Amino acid sequence: TDASGTYQLRLAKPGEYLISIEKSPYFDYQEVVKITKEQGSGVFLKHEIRRSPGYVFEITIAEKNPQKNAPKDALKGALVEVYNNTKRKEVLVIEELQGPEFKVDLLKGNHYTILIRKDGFLSKRMEAFVDVQGCILCFEGIGQVTPGVSDNLTNDNSSGVLLANVEMDRYYAGKIIGLNDIYYDFGKASITSEAKVELDKVADFLKDNPKLKVELGSHTDSRGGAQTNMKLSEKRAASAVHYLVDKRGIDRSRIASKGYGESQLVNHCKDGVQCSEKEHRINRRTELKLLDIVQDGLHRRLRQMKAEEHMDQILVDLEQEGEIKIKPGETIEDAIARKEKEKHDNTDSDRQLKLREVHDFTAEQAVPVEIKEPHHSTHDAIKESNPSTELSPTHSHEQKYSADYSGYKVVIMFSRFALPEEHDIYTKHPNVDIYTTADGNKLYMLGSFEKLPEANRYMLQLSNDYPDCYVVGFKNGIRIY
Repeated sequence: TDASGTYQLRLAKPGEYLISIEKSPYFDYQEVVKITKEQGSGVFLKHEIRRSPGYVFEITIAEKNPQKNAPKDALKGALVEVYNNTKRKEVLVIEELQGPEFKVDLLKGNHYTILIRKDGFLSKRMEAFVDVQGCILCFEGIGQVTPGVSDNLTNDNSSGVLLANVEMDRYYAGKIIGLNDIYYDFGKASITSEAKVELDKVADFLKDNPKLKVELGSHTDSRGGAQTNMKLSEKRAASAVHYLVDKRGIDRSRIASKGYGESQLVNHCKDGVQCSEKEHRINRRTELKLLDIVQDGLHRRLRQMKAEEHMDQILVDLEQEGEIKIKPGETIEDAIARKEKEKHDNTDSDRQLKLREVHDFTAEQAVPVEIKEPHHSTHDAIKESNPSTELSPTHSHEQKYSADYSGYKVVIMFSRFALPEEHDIYTKHPNVDIYTTADGNKLYMLGSFEKLPEANRYMLQLSNDYPDCYVVGFKNGIRIY
């Protein structure tokens, strides 16, 4: 059909014709039409098709301004990609967004990843869960999502138009991203299973931002000798980088390791000062520092990154099942070929099918995407001053959210990684609740209300301090709003 929804057909002769109409996000439509000689030279038909349960999601992109209530500049020229994780299918690609706005259809029963990239800014990854994975309508990494008009959502919230403003951080050399809870066993530098979870998030961050060069720095507390602490921190930083390069495929030239020992304490707990374990823990941190921009870094397609993530997960499953083990110096392909030679039966077990799926998988080549460079230089961006982006997880507050809770709360902060113990949010709000989303991200929430209007009023009270705050709703522990 054309832009107005019309079409024309020239029929050779009278008879019965089956008209079939397909358009996302509407239900497929079919109608049998009988054409007779008596109808003359033209027949006019009208088809009314029903929309399937889902939403039109409209997003406006702007540059994040660190000053509260300051005007925000709209951003153009971004690369926009939307991927359906449930169907493992690319659903939208806009090479260079002509304006600051775009929209995408979100169908019920699907989990979507939305990735926005623009040179000069940190990439923005968002997740949308539409009646899937315990979420009726959940958004991560976005902030407040609101109906476009007051009556545009149906009574059962099965369809409608949703609006969101997405703010992107300009990057600059020297920007610090904290990763506090990359734990190591006492006095050791080997990567623990808990540390791998957080380092996997670092790998995703670096893959989302392929033009960044970073330094991974490790810090210790003041206990022990200064030289010993320096050597230990160097080994820990090198161990983390080794994991990112060898296990997650990060280019070694993009990431440096550095140990700082006890040379950069962030509190008063120096030698000779009595401090609690919690105070010492604040100094035992790992940080990412943004160093430079790789001018020839390629923006890999989201669909390619997702396909590789899927293969990585299959390999993890196979390793856990004892089906495959990648030896030092061995490529994935070599390991799979070796394992296939070791197998003497051709049964179609689940694990055998997994091996075949990995074996048959051929990753696409990285596709360079031309995106207009920002008018400012990298050196200009270095002069900017933004607060550090906190990415570190913490566990001491995790028990505050009740798994069977029903009601509404206000999210004052969202993070792909949990915030560190020393973050101001815990000082200002000792009663903050933490909710872990389906994708492992963290929502920091205040208040508890039975009715949505009450929560909205509380959100307005908080908006001066937290302009990106928004309301979420739960029913028996399941997020529904």
